[in-house]
Amino acid sequence: MRLRRILTGTLILLFSSCLAPSAQADVKPGTARLGAGGVEQVEPGAAVTPPARIAGSRTAGREAVERQVTMFYGPLTLQPGNWYNAWAYCPEGMKATGGGESNPSGAGTVTLRNTYPLADGSGWAVTVNNSGSTAVTFKVFTVCFRNLQSYQQTSIKKEVAPGATENLLVACPSGYRVLGGGGTTDSLNVRMSTGITYGAPLWWQTSIRNDDGVPHTLVAVATCGIGVQNWRLIVGPDQSVPPGQLGSSAVYCTDNTWIVGGGGAGWDRVTDSFPDAQGWRTYVRSDSASPGSVNVSAICGN
Repeated sequence: MRLRRILTGTLILLFSSCLAPSAQADVKPGTARLGAGGVEQVEPGAAVTPPARIAGSRTAGREAVERQVTMFYGPLTLQPGNWYNAWAYCPEGMKATGGGESNPSGAGTVTLRNTYPLADGSGWAVTVNNSGSTAVTFKVFTVCFRNLQSYQQTSIKKEVAPGATENLLVACPSGYRVLGGGGTTDSLNVRMSTGITYGAPLWWQTSIRNDDGVPHTLVAVATCGIGVQNWRLIVGPDQSVPPGQLGSSAVYCTDNTWIVGGGGAGWDRVTDSFPDAQGWRTYVRSDSASPGSVNVSAICGN
């Protein structure tokens, strides 16, 4: 049962229609900017229902003509013991290729449970919970592209047995490149390796570890597109995370390419995974007595 739902948005006139497509394509990428989004509090056992786009929730300024921009919503306050589903929207006319969440004040008490594109490509959503004793803040991010020749999402689902770990590979259609990805589960009581560890030109991987006593379903989703130039995948090395510590890894786009999507994973609990400037960063908390690990990857292009 959902407890409450808060939606916000701003309506500002756009002027992209006044520009020729060639002028739009020449505009350089933007840095992260505050945009429209929303948040709802959910109970731990509830299934996640992606929100519908709010009519009139638009952004303008240079976002109205830029080829690529990262938008965020927040900071949002997450109280101890609470679970939130939150989302950020792309500017009108852009499509979400990747996204995630950052909680620098969490110190490892936040767990990133779900991370996924909204079904119509208008933004990105995450589910997080706070297992600590103090309130923390977090932001949800979405990477957005304009003027893609084609955009679609593909997904697969599988029931995961109690105590099992499952890795799902999602394929993009022939002729498409994978741009990013994510996943959701039918219960917030399971732990997903929401890093969606890495992708090849046509594939994206999402993993789940079902620590619950009953089966749960994982839905893995990939964002796929045609029209991103100079596509490349950058995969960072595994980084060790000492027991009881929070560790991170990051990789960055090279050769004047921009971040398109990304993810990270590790042996233990993913706390943050988000676009970091023109790159990607992931944090993992090692809760066990043995060292954990974290790895990260970025899909780049322009």
